[in-house]
Amino acid sequence: MKRIHKRQLNNKGFSLVEVLVAVAILAIVSLPIMKAFSTSAMVNRNARRQENANTAASAITEQFKSMTVERLVEKYGDTTQYGQGAKVKNEGEEGEGRYEAKAYTYDKATGKYVFYVTNRDKSYYEGVNEEKFYVEVELDPSLYENKYNIDGTLNTDNDNIANNINSYNMPEFSNINAKENYVVRDILYKWDNDAKGSFISQIDALNKANGTEDVFNPDKVIKSIELINSISIDESAASEQGEEGFIQAVYLNIKYEYTGLTPVEKTDINLGKNRFTIKRTKNEAGEDIYLVGNTETVYDGKTYGAMKDIYIFYMPYGAETNTLANDKITIKCNYETGTAGDGKSINYENIDTFIVEQNVTNISGVPIHLQKENVSLYINGDIKTSFETDGRTTDLPKEGNKKGPVSIYANISGWNSYYDGYRNNGITVNSPVGEKKYLYTINVKIWLDKGSKEQGEEPLVDMTSTKEN
Repeated sequence: MKRIHKRQLNNKGFSLVEVLVAVAILAIVSLPIMKAFSTSAMVNRNARRQENANTAASAITEQFKSMTVERLVEKYGDTTQYGQGAKVKNEGEEGEGRYEAKAYTYDKATGKYVFYVTNRDKSYYEGVNEEKFYVEVELDPSLYENKYNIDGTLNTDNDNIANNINSYNMPEFSNINAKENYVVRDILYKWDNDAKGSFISQIDALNKANGTEDVFNPDKVIKSIELINSISIDESAASEQGEEGFIQAVYLNIKYEYTGLTPVEKTDINLGKNRFTIKRTKNEAGEDIYLVGNTETVYDGKTYGAMKDIYIFYMPYGAETNTLANDKITIKCNYETGTAGDGKSINYENIDTFIVEQNVTNISGVPIHLQKENVSLYINGDIKTSFETDGRTTDLPKEGNKKGPVSIYANISGWNSYYDGYRNNGITVNSPVGEKKYLYTINVKIWLDKGSKEQGEEPLVDMTSTKEN
């Protein structure tokens, strides 16, 4: 007889202990995963906020560069639209009211402005995705400072000596690129070692011939650079009626001299040509002219070109004991005057050159500085070397009550003051007599809110640029 085995089914299920152990394991495994998700979300939120702040800073910088200081003061001085504090409204007054105070401050002693930027009728600046920010914009016409005074001592009066635009160091000098400007830097030093090697070879040859033991001394080297900026009508340009083509060509000559030795020269170094078209416009008298400047213009949806500014980032030639450099800088500016092909007058404005002295020390570690007296300026072949004590040229060509269109800015010692005592970073020679023009540092700082700033937190964005006014 067959036995029938009956299988017993286990319907027992999970015990409470097993369930608790499983939940505990799941919690242990899930916790870091949930934390990772939370951290990722927070990182993404902060990154998005940072990106929005950068976008806001760029937009504000462009706005401030495109408006004159007078227009900015007019705009942010309108206490019906912009201002600090709560809005107030007198009895019977129409509208939403006005702010208690202007949205900017001004320091007469330094010429510095601070603007508190908000959207109209709001107490904050609204960025992308309705992100709210607290924004301050500083316009500072102060001298571009070096870390050291000309006598080699540390500049203790300057609180801005190291890491931004006011140090005039190339890595921190914002908004300068070779597409929109001529940036003259590395090419200036390309042949320094070749010149030194040539002088050492010549000295060795003389020592052998004369039985002397002279050695190379960098203090005896005189390095001269000559930069030629020429603007003329581009005869090859195919221009439409009411337009004229122009070409800007910039060349560089470099010469090294050493007493008793053959100089080393590099000439006709081509820094590039800038071709652009100008649209005919009208002057204040209503006359048709071609106005050649350094700002692009837009007419009927078409963008017209402009001259490029020239930035010379110059490091004085190395020295052994000298603290005042022997280097000489000559700027030659040639611009075509007269009339265009259609007989209309050609006018110019803002032919700007910036000489930016870089920090360098001699063998003993003492800073070397360029000398203002070693800077020469030629305009259309005429030398203009007469600089007044305030750093302005005195004998530039005049058009009516205006001086010529050529301007030079520099951080060279002595090139720094203005009539009314403001500390300014250069000369401007193309403004009407008595009118002040400054090169301002624009510093845009953005915080999450005003409380963050008042608590001493670092801004989300600290962006620096420049504007001429």
